[in-house]
Amino acid sequence: MRIDPQLKALRSDRASQRRIQAEMDSAKAAWRKLPSTAKILAQIQGYAGGESLDRLDGLAELLRNADAANGFVAAWTKCMARVLRRNPLGQIPFQQSSSPGFVIMQIVANGPVSLSLLSYAPRPGSGVPSSASFADREQDEIVLAGAAKGWMHGIADLTKDKAKLATSEHDWSAGDCIRTVAQTQSRQIFEVEGHFTLLQLVRHASDPRPTREYALDTGALIHQACADKRTSQAEMALAVLGEMRRRDALPAIADLAKCGPDHLRWEAVRHALALDPIKGVSLLSEIAGAPHDELRIPASRLLAKLADAHPQLFPSPQSFGESRTPCPV
Repeated sequence: MRIDPQLKALRSDRASQRRIQAEMDSAKAAWRKLPSTAKILAQIQGYAGGESLDRLDGLAELLRNADAANGFVAAWTKCMARVLRRNPLGQIPFQQSSSPGFVIMQIVANGPVSLSLLSYAPRPGSGVPSSASFADREQDEIVLAGAAKGWMHGIADLTKDKAKLATSEHDWSAGDCIRTVAQTQSRQIFEVEGHFTLLQLVRHASDPRPTREYALDTGALIHQACADKRTSQAEMALAVLGEMRRRDALPAIADLAKCGPDHLRWEAVRHALALDPIKGVSLLSEIAGAPHDELRIPASRLLAKLADAHPQLFPSPQSFGESRTPCPV
């Protein structure tokens, strides 16, 4: 692997690394102190606290007026480019990610709210999407440059495992505004001319419902993903504890089975059964006996199957005892 001589030299020069990073951080701080930026940051804080976008004049204008949006981004670019010209190998102090044909840079983050720059480029062979995902977040965008074709999907009717989708095709270009309503609307880009750049404002729900993906031709639910970081962390912890066969974690696993999202509770029941079948059956019986528990029916069905296949698991009532933590998620 070839390493550029300049990069190799910088990698071994810790003093230069610290100096460049300090310059980058100073440029970021200077940009945040600009009066125009400070106003937007204050209103983003209000938006993160639950304020309606329509009541935040500066932030709303940013997502609805091309001149305001381009001016805001130009001020940010000017501050950062000044340092990059002197230090082309400097690392911009903003969260960013990229994939073929797509780059995103988050320039402001405040709790559930983020303000980001998105750039799309043509990706040969990508094809037309066959599914669409619906997330529990409000999303407002304004096109800064370029042109693209895309779809807006809306859920017209919804059942447990299927959605009736209404789809419209759009040609977006500089100055166009795109608003996506949480859970019921989805935006897709599938054909780009040159580079297509947007400024995007997102506000995630405080207790987000799962993100659901539906097939565009049939409306069938094909995938569901947890949108809550805490729940995802709990799922990972369950997987690790189960793989390690940590029977001492049974009380905590029982807590997870008694509250929280249904899919997490069911996963906790599954691990409890694997670690200690008798106590797992006791937990399952408790759920099956709760008249208003949404997992009551599947728990009853599983109990019946276990009773037929493994009657030795039902010698006498068992209990996990008192839980110290009422709900860890």
